[in-house]
Amino acid sequence: MPTDLSNATSEGVGKALGMNDLCPRYSPDGFHLIFVNTANGDRSRPDVWTADLDGRNRVRLFENATLPDWK
Repeated sequence: MPTDLSNATSEGVGKALGMNDLCPRYSPDGFHLIFVNTANGDRSRPDVWTADLDGRNRVRLFENATLPDWK
C-alpha cells in the first residue's frame, strides 16, 4: 500500500452517497477488507461489509452490527 497520502481520495466504488466506510481491517490473506458502513447521521444503523481492496465486490455480511474482525 502506498504511504504518500498527499493525493488521497475516497472513490467509494459501489458505495451510496452519504455513506461512510469505517473501521477497516485487512483479511488474513491481505486481499480483502471487512468494515462498517453507515450513513453520515448519528442515528443510522451500521452494517458490516466485505470488499476487495479496490472497493469492488461489496457484500453485506451483517445488518445492525459493528466492530468487525476476521476469524
